[in-house]
Amino acid sequence: SVVGCNRREITHAQWELYASRLEDAGLQAVLTNDLLDKVWADRPDIPAEPVREVPLSYTGRSRGAKIHDIREYMQQQGASWYVLSSLDDIAWVLNLRGGDVMYNPLFLSFLIIGPDSMILCVDADKLPDGFADALEGLEITKYSMVEEVIRKRCSGRILFDPERTCAGVAEAASSLGRTMLRPDITSRMKARKNPAELAGIEEAHIQDGCAMVNMLYWLDTSWKHEHITELTVAEKLREFRGAQHSFLQESFSPIVGFRSNGAVIHYHVDESTALPINQPGLLIIDSGGQYLGGTTDITRTAVLGEPDSQQRTDYTLVLKGHLALAASRFPEGTRGIQLDTIARRYLWERGMQYFHGTGHGIGHMLCVHEGPGSISPKMIDIPLEQGMVFSNEPGIYRPGQYGIRIENLMYVRPWGDEGFGQFYRWETVTLCPYERKLIDRSLLTREETMQVNEYHQRVFRELSPSLGKDEAAWLRAQTLPLT
Repeated sequence: SVVGCNRREITHAQWELYASRLEDAGLQAVLTNDLLDKVWADRPDIPAEPVREVPLSYTGRSRGAKIHDIREYMQQQGASWYVLSSLDDIAWVLNLRGGDVMYNPLFLSFLIIGPDSMILCVDADKLPDGFADALEGLEITKYSMVEEVIRKRCSGRILFDPERTCAGVAEAASSLGRTMLRPDITSRMKARKNPAELAGIEEAHIQDGCAMVNMLYWLDTSWKHEHITELTVAEKLREFRGAQHSFLQESFSPIVGFRSNGAVIHYHVDESTALPINQPGLLIIDSGGQYLGGTTDITRTAVLGEPDSQQRTDYTLVLKGHLALAASRFPEGTRGIQLDTIARRYLWERGMQYFHGTGHGIGHMLCVHEGPGSISPKMIDIPLEQGMVFSNEPGIYRPGQYGIRIENLMYVRPWGDEGFGQFYRWETVTLCPYERKLIDRSLLTREETMQVNEYHQRVFRELSPSLGKDEAAWLRAQTLPLT
């Protein structure tokens, strides 16, 4: 009749919900320490990968400036302390990156910000030399000591995000009597990329585009006479990305789905499921990289052999929605849900749809999925603001047959003010050709054809100088104007 939960493994908001429902059912809910520690004798240690500094030339703002803004927000809210638990927010605030979480350059930590001092709870051995002296008023203490530090050092009103703070930390803050539950202001600050961050993101996409073109050229010229599987494609793409000069690691496990596997939206390829790529069909490749400068996420659907009419129609309808969203203009204050239908329109007109969001936020050398905004049917009350980076990835999935998805990344930039308030537009940063053989030109308007042609001209112009002779010639053929 007593249900326990690890105090570090559930958020405050989740715990409040579960505890209430358990108590309604006549059960007692309690927070516990990690009981596995008592029985798991050879349990691996907490990750302790080294933490590195990100140069100001990439971040665009010093950590001192960011902390100043946070303290101004705290003062406006009447908070004395701000407990920050979100790892990507901490990394962004401190201009640091780590390696404790697979695919995400994060380090395990808590950051407690006061009016004139800060406490970083982290394994001090993995911090860069001299970091402890780099910020005035900064104190370093053990990661495991966060709850004790809060109880002993924090007084006055303590602010934290209930959706992103573990229940044990929230309990320690609540035991002092005065807490303020607010969404992390750092998430909104982090989402609005500054010019230096955007410049790094654009450079990262040039490198990523070259890796993608190298892989697509290799696939196009090899699949008929080499033994290639879905797993081979993932490994080859990793190899081409690794050859780029500022590549750090993949940003997530690649999704490579051939034929029927492509219809599984979040398909994970491994040795047991990898299909051989030795016959005509559609291949979805959804992948990304972490670069010194930015994070990438791209999806392309390639065709091996000649497509049939249904495949060409489906691809072109997805492309039309993708192009429509990329070309959209919208006023200040627009939410993602208001733009989501733009990408779905052409599928809806034929009674078709996809069951995932159209776009998610992207971090800057951080998480490939970043809040707080999104472009989806969900009512997320976060306006799209200048500098926010989102994916644009409509798709269509026919179970047992194939999947199609096209994904570029794009950011919000000003468009103009004609007396009706500020309007915004999108700037696409992903550089990689669409699949020409899958485009049914009869379904495209003149404006859409021009949009594809202009994008392809830009792709060739920006990528060809960094490609080999054969790859550049292949790219030239893929980016010839549609007529």
